[in-house]
Amino acid sequence: MTFKQVKELGKNVCKGERANSVVYAKTITKTEEQDGGSEEWRTIPFVKAYAVFNVEQIEGLPEVEEATVLRSDLSTTFCELQKMEIHVR
Repeated sequence: MTFKQVKELGKNVCKGERANSVVYAKTITKTEEQDGGSEEWRTIPFVKAYAVFNVEQIEGLPEVEEATVLRSDLSTTFCELQKMEIHVR
């Protein structure tokens, strides 16, 4: 959660806790009209960084139940969604 999200919930970050950086990267595709009246597609990349806190670093939030999915299952699912092949040597 960002500091702003924590404050909007009326909660506080535990004293002495430090935020972690999360980076979001994406591209936007826009059309721009040229001098001749034609349109040209333009891809604009951008990156945005956020400072976030883990839920354990925030006072007053309800307990969070641990996920029952194993990390290896998540990795496999991610790779399948990305149409990646996994080769073990």
